[in-house]
Amino acid sequence: ESNTRLPPLAAVGRHWRMINSIRRAVVFTLCTALALWWLDIDDILLSGVRDRLARPRAGTSADERAPGPPFWEGIVNTTNRTEIRSRQVWNYRNGTALIVNVHIAHQGGNALCAYMKQAGPVPKNSCMLSPRDNLTFPWPRTNPWTRDETGPNAALLRPEFHMVAWQYTFGLAQTKMPDRPVAGADWENPDVVSIYVTRDPLDRSLAGDGVISRLFGDESVRTLDHWRGFSRSFATNNYALSRLVHGSTPHDCMRGEDTPPDCVEAAKALLSRFTFVLDQACLGEGIEALGRELGIPPPDPRRVKADDSSTHESARDRINNTELYEFIRRRMRQDIELYQWSKGISLVKCGQ
Repeated sequence: ESNTRLPPLAAVGRHWRMINSIRRAVVFTLCTALALWWLDIDDILLSGVRDRLARPRAGTSADERAPGPPFWEGIVNTTNRTEIRSRQVWNYRNGTALIVNVHIAHQGGNALCAYMKQAGPVPKNSCMLSPRDNLTFPWPRTNPWTRDETGPNAALLRPEFHMVAWQYTFGLAQTKMPDRPVAGADWENPDVVSIYVTRDPLDRSLAGDGVISRLFGDESVRTLDHWRGFSRSFATNNYALSRLVHGSTPHDCMRGEDTPPDCVEAAKALLSRFTFVLDQACLGEGIEALGRELGIPPPDPRRVKADDSSTHESARDRINNTELYEFIRRRMRQDIELYQWSKGISLVKCGQ
């Protein structure tokens, strides 16, 4: 007779229940991991952090909200920009994302608007919302939008338009600024494709228009005194930089060559959040590349005039005064630094 003793039935039952418990724990862990991966929980958690960072102080309305440095750092340093851009582009291609172009005057906005008009419905007034659009619902009359407004406004406008522009130009005092901080918009929203066209500040200042001509005369007949006045004007005082960061930094970013470096860093942080940056120096190539990204047909050259810097004389030759040329370069040196940096994140690297 064998001396081997069979375990009691109670012991077998306990072992079997233990095995089943382990098996259920393993299955639960695997399913949870799969669900978190599918839901992209990192973005969910990050959005919660951003919500806490963006809460207004007591007694502050949503319209007065101006994000400070912690807001910049929380977005730029911890967000997976490639993933966000991919999602924004995907949503645009599927008809749910709205293109928003932040347009500084004389930085390619008209050419981009013409291309977008070729591709689909846009607002009638240079792609900017206006009463001319005859919308049958209350539409957002103030921009930039706040973070809380961005998603709802994009969803409201997308059935009507595939692109809108926010233009910041001279205004009555030649120093018109955005009504709210550009950085306050939710540029990470999956239903917004943001675009910014960057341009050499010297070339931008010489683009000319009716305001400049009335103040300083036409460039071809401008006197030395008028050139001196132009060199000290709003047009040469960190024009693009100051509008990009207006309201989102405590610094005065229109102090000429004494403008604090923090202004440039704030602008870099903002542009790092945009879906696309295009360089005016090769805007035609940039628009074609943008179309490929978004699934838009190539631009019709008869309708889209993508003027670029290569069609003009150099700024040095146009100013034709070494002393004034160097003065203007020093005066807008922070704006130039931002442009040189922004070329590195442009969709098309001009000359390559």
